[in-house]
Amino acid sequence: MPLRKHAFALMMAVLPLLAQADRSGSQPAQSPVVKAVVPASTAIPPASSEVLPADAPLWRFAYPNSGMLFSVRLPALLDSPVLSELWKLFGGMVPGNVGLERARRELAGVDLMMLSLRVGANGRREAMMLVRGDRPQTLVRGQTHMRYLDPKTILVGEWNAIHAAIQRVITPGAVTAREERVKGLSSWSDLWLTVDHSFMNMVPVPGMTAGPAAGMYRQLSMAMTTGDIMTTEVCIDTPSVAAANKVLAELLKNPTTRTAVGDVTVMTDFKQEVVGTSVRLSGKTDVKTLSELVKQKAPPQPPKRNTVVIQGMEGGTKEIPVRNQ
Repeated sequence: MPLRKHAFALMMAVLPLLAQADRSGSQPAQSPVVKAVVPASTAIPPASSEVLPADAPLWRFAYPNSGMLFSVRLPALLDSPVLSELWKLFGGMVPGNVGLERARRELAGVDLMMLSLRVGANGRREAMMLVRGDRPQTLVRGQTHMRYLDPKTILVGEWNAIHAAIQRVITPGAVTAREERVKGLSSWSDLWLTVDHSFMNMVPVPGMTAGPAAGMYRQLSMAMTTGDIMTTEVCIDTPSVAAANKVLAELLKNPTTRTAVGDVTVMTDFKQEVVGTSVRLSGKTDVKTLSELVKQKAPPQPPKRNTVVIQGMEGGTKEIPVRNQ
């Protein structure tokens, strides 16, 4: 459902963007960024000589008119036992076949990555990225348009946009309604994103771009924890109460919104409700549950020699030994 398979797709879609193609210096495809007016240089002193505190509003670096804002705490994600089990189930969905162990190696030294996307004046998508950690250059090596925000944090993007972003972070002003939501998401989750209608086609949620509820999504936000228990919350803003009810009805009709697979309940504490003009979904998945799913999806073991396998019996599949004549 959007809280399980689609959430995993969102997590995994970012890994090819993050992981370096190899250690020989080749780089992943770069996001479409407008050419800088002035070449940035890491030789320029950081905007803040001291490392900003962990609770600094780093999310304020994003474009004010950002269409999508994504944030992930990489150590929490990559070391998550829940992710390890999800990878066994859905690892084939990962573009570029980026392996989990490889991702851990490539991204060691990066604690936080944030990505802001918007549609520019020329109609092209523009990107700006914030990377924080002991080795933030892991993700920005080879990029020329970047500047250190503090000794552990690098901003990458168009030169003027970078400097405006720095000012928003170190001298924050009034908080907008969207920033209030982002502030709330970042306070408890390991991975979160917000998406406006202009970027909805990038989010794999059923019914968003086709069907009776298409066009009713104004903004979507999703947040997750990635420890032993994966807690997921989704909020979908719509233009009216009637639209919110229609969106919820379409979501619950979709086969991917099931909270169980076979005999295994994959989502506990599942809640769905309409609050004003918004749809809210939430639920939890634990490692034990995912391990059961992995066992269900594992290919059947070949029967032992000198046995007959009988399927469809009331007590399940049976293996009956056969004596040699």
